Amino acid sequence: MKRIALIASILLLGAGCVFNQHESAMDGDTREPRDAIPGVMDPKDVPTESDVDVTKPEPVELNMLPAHSRLCMETPIVTEAGSEELPIDARYEGLYFLGQLFTAARCSEKRVNTLPGVQNGTYTLGSTVMLDHPPDEELTSVLRWIGFTCDEGIGDGVCTRWELTDEVPYENLLYLEPFHNRIEADDCRNCG
Repeated sequence: MKRIALIASILLLGAGCVFNQHESAMDGDTREPRDAIPGVMDPKDVPTESDVDVTKPEPVELNMLPAHSRLCMETPIVTEAGSEELPIDARYEGLYFLGQLFTAARCSEKRVNTLPGVQNGTYTLGSTVMLDHPPDEELTSVLRWIGFTCDEGIGDGVCTRWELTDEVPYENLLYLEPFHNRIEADDCRNCG
């Protein structure tokens, strides 16, 4: 429902801008168009697939946890569904699968390889991420480089739900760690 309201607002804003520019031109008004509304992206500035560079992002430097940290030492718990779950650092609140991956990666590669869905360095579960708001060009580029696509059938610049259906090296998903505060929730795609 929020997405519909956002799209409607963008369309109304765009229509109002076109009307105001047309009305001003008819009146002989030579003033510059009104300033943009703070916090609202001008529709002509929304990145499209062709606008976003999808080259490999800069390497991510994780803030490593001490090897004796509880997050690195605690044994996995078995959930009611029978799967193993590693502890998640509080900074990744709301992120279940990615939270486990980011936390384990801050411990060691050995810890990552104990995660369900990581086999021989490959993340096999796929992923769905829900963003707090549409991504900027940098995040869009990272998502697309990893292999995510918009799951909403709309342009990348306004998309808040992204899906990864392919298996990828788990290291590729670590490029999302700097954006963890932009991800409201995540889920697996290929987890049965």
